[in-house]
Amino acid sequence: MFANQTFFPAAGLLVAMGLLVPGLAFGQQANITGTVTEAESGEPIPGVNIFVKELGPGVAGTASEEDGSYNLEVPPGRVRGQTVTLVARFVGYSTVEREFQLQAGAREINIEMQGDILRLDETVVTGSGEETRAEQVPYAVDKVSEEEVTDVASTGNPAEAIRGRVPGATVISGGGQPGTAASIRLRGITSITGGNSPLYVIDGAVIPSANVDIDALNVKSIEVVKGSAAAAIYGSRAQNGVIQITTKSGGDLGQGASQVRFRSQVGFTQLPNVNLQSRYTNLEVARTSFVDAQGDQVEPGDFIKTERGNTLKAGYADADPDFAEWSIGREDARRVSFQDNEYPQYFDHTDEVFDRGRFVRNNLSFSNRTENTNFRVSASNVRNQGPMKETSGFYRRNARLNLDHDLSEYLTLQTNFALSDNARDDVAGRAGSFTPWPVLYFASPAVSMLERQENGDYVVTPDTTRRNENPLYANNNVTWRSERQRLIGTGQFELRTYPWLTLEGLFSFKSFNGNFTEVYPKGFQTSQSEAVNRGAIEKDSDETRNWGANLKATASRQFLGGLNTRLQAKGRMERQVFRSFNANGDGFSVEGVPRFNNIENDPDEEDTNVSSFQTDVRSMFGFVSADVDWKGRYVLNGLVRRDGTTLFGEDERWQTYFRLGGAYRLAQESWWPLDQIGEFKLRYSYGTGGGQPGFGNKFQTFNVAGGRVSKQQLGNPDLKPSYQIEQSLGLNFALYDRISGSFTYAASRVEDQILNVGLPGYLGFTSQTRNAGTVESFSLEGKLNAVLIDRQDVTWTTGVTFTRTQSTITEFNRTALRFGPGNLFIYEEGNNLGDLYGTQFLQSKSALPERWQQFSDQFQVNDEGYLVPVGSGNSWKDGIDKRLWGTDVDINGDGEEDFRWGNPLALTPDSALTQNGGAASADSKIGNSTPDFSLGWNMGFDYRGLSVSMLWQGEFDFDIYNYDRHWSTKNGRVHHTWDQSGKSAAKKKPQGYEAQFSNGYSDRYVEDGTYIKLRELSVEYTFNQDRIQGLLGQSTANVLQQFTFGVTAANLLTLTDYSGYDPEVTSTGNTKQRHDGLSDYPKYRRLSAKLTLTF
Repeated sequence: MFANQTFFPAAGLLVAMGLLVPGLAFGQQANITGTVTEAESGEPIPGVNIFVKELGPGVAGTASEEDGSYNLEVPPGRVRGQTVTLVARFVGYSTVEREFQLQAGAREINIEMQGDILRLDETVVTGSGEETRAEQVPYAVDKVSEEEVTDVASTGNPAEAIRGRVPGATVISGGGQPGTAASIRLRGITSITGGNSPLYVIDGAVIPSANVDIDALNVKSIEVVKGSAAAAIYGSRAQNGVIQITTKSGGDLGQGASQVRFRSQVGFTQLPNVNLQSRYTNLEVARTSFVDAQGDQVEPGDFIKTERGNTLKAGYADADPDFAEWSIGREDARRVSFQDNEYPQYFDHTDEVFDRGRFVRNNLSFSNRTENTNFRVSASNVRNQGPMKETSGFYRRNARLNLDHDLSEYLTLQTNFALSDNARDDVAGRAGSFTPWPVLYFASPAVSMLERQENGDYVVTPDTTRRNENPLYANNNVTWRSERQRLIGTGQFELRTYPWLTLEGLFSFKSFNGNFTEVYPKGFQTSQSEAVNRGAIEKDSDETRNWGANLKATASRQFLGGLNTRLQAKGRMERQVFRSFNANGDGFSVEGVPRFNNIENDPDEEDTNVSSFQTDVRSMFGFVSADVDWKGRYVLNGLVRRDGTTLFGEDERWQTYFRLGGAYRLAQESWWPLDQIGEFKLRYSYGTGGGQPGFGNKFQTFNVAGGRVSKQQLGNPDLKPSYQIEQSLGLNFALYDRISGSFTYAASRVEDQILNVGLPGYLGFTSQTRNAGTVESFSLEGKLNAVLIDRQDVTWTTGVTFTRTQSTITEFNRTALRFGPGNLFIYEEGNNLGDLYGTQFLQSKSALPERWQQFSDQFQVNDEGYLVPVGSGNSWKDGIDKRLWGTDVDINGDGEEDFRWGNPLALTPDSALTQNGGAASADSKIGNSTPDFSLGWNMGFDYRGLSVSMLWQGEFDFDIYNYDRHWSTKNGRVHHTWDQSGKSAAKKKPQGYEAQFSNGYSDRYVEDGTYIKLRELSVEYTFNQDRIQGLLGQSTANVLQQFTFGVTAANLLTLTDYSGYDPEVTSTGNTKQRHDGLSDYPKYRRLSAKLTLTF
């Protein structure tokens, strides 16, 4: 399949040159010694990486010891009396470079390092493939430090630390269930119907999932590149950007040092004090009881259905007690039922179902570094019970080993192994009725979720007028358990054949196993699925195996005393095999034996089902890149990549991508007049990338049912990946060494969208997956960091990020596609992704159809802004005073009842007036769920061991469709926003007024979602060795290097006018269908105490 493809000639040339390992040279070595100290305090700095720039750290490199001293040996064959540069580099300090004459014998060079709080001198790898100083790349690379990652909530993805810290990054949490990773999108939407999640890379291994399953305490740094202008090096997986995570190693220690570190964090999770239930209702029969369809009183908790399968119905009084003489029949009761009577007994369902849940996280690591070997081994566990009762929540156990060894001055070996084991109690299954949220306020507040049956179990349906059932009953009886195990292993070598040439090879293996178990006991009670009441079992098993190997050659030379060049060539092969198996069965023969061999064999029923699925994907790629700069001032970069994979159609098997970029660092010019501005870099990059099709998109498929075979999808041998073209223009600057910032404008066009297109019936197939659309996006990004105070014992820093992003469908070669909950989103040419569509109720007389314009005096705009029929001589305020609620209005005098009095109006698809939201046109734009802009603000303060940090983040000027409010109205348990108590008679409205909106999806439930959140708050105090010695004595200080204790909080505060539980909500966690307002498990705050001991 790939045999006829030739690899890059340049790659072969560099590999061949690398095999010419030079012979041994004889002579005397050079020894460079000295001490590394902090410039301000004079304190020694251990762990500083020191190396000869021209020879590289592998040939001539070392690290400073605990007392700051170092000893660098240069092999005899490398000593020729040449001028070289000694480099000292350490995180948090500016890089120091010292030129000297490299001669045999001993030489002393002492080094003073200045603090680099703004991290202006940091290096990056992502996007370039080699460690490069950030100031010398022509595109935007954002980096999040170890300290910023440490306190991220343990959801499985420490990459969530980029929220509010990296401009252009959107982080969406679909729900708060423990163990659920957030979805992340970088810049605009790139795929209309596919995924928009970035590519994750951990220590060189690609992870195709947001659940990367590593502990944040093992993370050294996170790098983020957005869009193909920076990420073109990843080819057909580049259009969504890349998040690269680097884990800690023993190389971070000083030479000859060992370290043991233990961190424990204990706390709790709880819901904010938000109650969405109504406290008022219309009068119910006997005020505390219910009646069935026959009028017989039923006590709450009784499990009764009608013959048609309907649950019990409430026996409403005909009217509010103050207007009881309005007797118009039970079926129209809601038209004159006012929600202004306080419930005689009131239960807060949120408080009943949720409580404080325990949170525990422990991490133990051991690190060591010697002259030729360094390693770090760690183990950790996390248990997050979550705030929901009757669940055990989520746990994760991790183990990791990072090992580096220098076999010789020419060869270094590295290995990384990571193992994770996860399990979670889920909270909803295929019966579909136990999702805890928003069920809690569908039920009447007059009943309790804590009521018990005679057998001591929870009542199944506390509110027998609704089909929604008690989530505590399900949690206490049903097994919903998800498990996953992941193993990642990499082995790599680095061969330094010449000072200017390096060969690198890497082999990676990834294994993933996922299992889901669902068991309903025999005798389970639910009205949603009769099958599970007989007992049911389901098991899903998924496994993925991935193998990959690559070889890379890098040649770096300097010419003309300032022309720095670097040429890279890399090739990689991958194979990924996925297998899944599902089995389910209904109807246990006996109780207490949840096994498949306990399923009854009824010949008239399909009691068991078994299915399986398998995929096998093979890929190859190669690239060549070149980097050139003149004395670090003028920077140029170019890259070409070739991708081939079995996911592409047979006639489009290979695709080509490229990147061109340049930067001009004006402040490095001799003529630069502004000494206060130490960095002023203009940059531009132009790149291409892609998005791969799904496994089944190119194949011809058939369906087998009832012994018959029918055609489904027509195959497509011409199916290509989507193709992104992105341009990025930016500015980086630094002022007074105290302020740094960056601004970026990025515009992208993603062509050849992968869409499923319907086919004419005469072809025999229903659809075909094609390249049939285009999305265009732009993004404005800004970042500003400042050092407000920088003294020996006091540091105060702050930072702000800004993002504005918009995405539009500019080509859509198929019929319009409605998508999302309630089909709120419409995908068609010209629409912005994120626009909400539904029914627009009329808000002015000018919106009336022409035939009604002559009667416009009989319509008025009420206090809520809606146009309502009031009739001749009436006002919208007269509903109670004239007893007009529940009556009909004859607008045109033809003797027919035209409209219900006082109820809003909408247009049908043929432009007729209607008061039924379900019959109205749903094609009006009613909002936009994409924020106009977002902001992040972080602050850090340190004073003599006391550290305070916080992160605020917000999104502004966007709309949410409050799905929960809509459905609670539809279920007859109107949202708290509809309480009528305390309103004047003119403004009170009956339940029937609100109910008409709930028949469809309308602007009624669209709300402003603007919010500001206090995402993180941390306060801690650190005892260094001097403080430990003064407090506990010298003997303790000789063992205990440092200990830190403190408190931390996540999601502590939300500021918003949104009437729902949380404005940061989406039903799926999808970054396209944002803010639809449908949630299943509320997000919570977390508070904990932490202790770190370092030996």
